[in-house]
Amino acid sequence: MKKFLVALFILVLSLCGATGGLAAVERYLCVNGQFISVDVNPRVEKGRVMVPARPVVEAVNGSIKYDQITGTATVEYQDKTITFTLGSWRYDVNGRQGVMDIPVALVNDRLLVPSTFFNAAMGLDTYTEGIHGDVIIKSR
Repeated sequence: MKKFLVALFILVLSLCGATGGLAAVERYLCVNGQFISVDVNPRVEKGRVMVPARPVVEAVNGSIKYDQITGTATVEYQDKTITFTLGSWRYDVNGRQGVMDIPVALVNDRLLVPSTFFNAAMGLDTYTEGIHGDVIIKSR
């Protein structure tokens, strides 16, 4: 029995190594029922799901501008002007401040925000579903 468990343990370790373990899981982004092609997929950072901001904002007919000098992004969505800054936990919606779960990150020249930001700042329904943790975002 002991030899069987050791062999099973080695097999599991080798499979995790071959697939990169759970960190290599590819997550997909779906906005309003449409899967969106992105060059930086949603990912988990410090226990939070991070999502590229631009594809989501544009998929719900919003606009986003990024100032590389200040690291500040400005989102126009419906009657809201939302600003957030690279590396910051804070965001502003029409003058009212909010705090994100984790700071804004830059990955391959893409701003990533926590998925909960879209709910709190833009009023979109967000959740993660499925075995792989696909990110689903819907307009209300």
